Amino acid sequence: MRIYLDTCVWCRPFDEYSPKVKREAEAFFKILRGVGEGKFDIIGSIILEDEIYQIKDERKRIEVTRLVARAISNWIDTISESKQREIKRLTGIKDEDAFHLAAAVEGKAECFITVDDDILTKAGKIKRYGIKVLNPINLVEVQNEH
Repeated sequence: MRIYLDTCVWCRPFDEYSPKVKREAEAFFKILRGVGEGKFDIIGSIILEDEIYQIKDERKRIEVTRLVARAISNWIDTISESKQREIKRLTGIKDEDAFHLAAAVEGKAECFITVDDDILTKAGKIKRYGIKVLNPINLVEVQNEH
């Protein structure tokens, strides 16, 4: 399954602890194990790379960079600004999030994985692009059913 992980998912293991954050971080690591098992093919993008570069906490930035380098097998180096604007206009999500979704669309991802509640609440509007929007916990649950 081709998936795109939003920057917030890559950062989840390093976020301030709560029971929800812990479950999402555990699901994230199950997804990474799934890459090694051939269950997932993760798409990355220039916008992901840029957002990781902007992480202020040096330790977090280094660790996230290492995880990305190990797990991503496909890179989207150019993102259509017209596709990004269309996604933003039709879904109401923020500029950066629309760039991530445009990269996922261009990379032919089946699922866009995020912990961003704003994006998750707009999943119905996003599905017109042929991408399911899921929290990492939901993706792991769906995979366990198959």
